[in-house]
Amino acid sequence: MKPSLRACFYRLQSTRPTEVYVPASSDGQTPLPLILVLHPTLGDAAWMHGWFPLEALAESRGFLVCYPSGTLDVNGVINWNGLEYLRFHNPDTDDAGYLRSLIEEIQRRFPVDPKRIYSTGYSSGAAMSHRLACEHADLIAGIAPISGRTYYDPNHCHPTEPVHVLQIDGSNDHYLGGLALTGTS
Repeated sequence: MKPSLRACFYRLQSTRPTEVYVPASSDGQTPLPLILVLHPTLGDAAWMHGWFPLEALAESRGFLVCYPSGTLDVNGVINWNGLEYLRFHNPDTDDAGYLRSLIEEIQRRFPVDPKRIYSTGYSSGAAMSHRLACEHADLIAGIAPISGRTYYDPNHCHPTEPVHVLQIDGSNDHYLGGLALTGTS
């Protein structure tokens, strides 16, 4: 029996230190949904948390939140090694594998509902959510990417089971994963 947890961020010391927010409603035993929130290029976990804070919603709806960070590339930019148009940043880094191991670590430490693990992200974080859905459909129930694309070639994505997707884009988005658009509004 796990003890009750108090509402706060708990620090995990994985290969990349990160924090998990546990709502006050958690009794430490009842499995809760988990949402990963992934930052864009030039952002990091702290930036994403400031741009998209979910603690109040986690409190009212009862879910865990994690804001992980990508890796520093050769240009000194924090990034995700996501889809084909992002891989030049960190060619040897397996961020999908890292995020899977992070989710598994969170599952060992906190009560997570294995059927309700989700990912969202902005721009390259959105693309990383798409990669997670393609490569780890056995673990990810759904994604809600914001202004980020999936693979250019749909043959690169072979999920082992269905994953729910809510793709969020605005009519003023002018950047589509490496392609600058002109003349759109």
